[in-house]
Amino acid sequence: YSLALVRYIHKNPMESEVVRSLDDYPWSSYVFYLGKTRPWDWLSMEWILNQFHGEVQRARVLFKEFHQMSVPEGSDPFDTF
Repeated sequence: YSLALVRYIHKNPMESEVVRSLDDYPWSSYVFYLGKTRPWDWLSMEWILNQFHGEVQRARVLFKEFHQMSVPEGSDPFDTF
């Protein structure tokens, strides 16, 4: 459930058509999880990334792939897991 929630939160600005890409929303931690920029000091990403893989770089790849997965129209995004 936690991973589906993280995906929902990260994708919400794009699904709401506020931005075109997950990378574009300035208040999102998505880019930090991918290692694109230095995270906020208070953000702890280890637990989430470890759900994908124990090695950080591989976890980031899987994290990105997970966010690119589509949720079928009309389904509950929390049931796709």
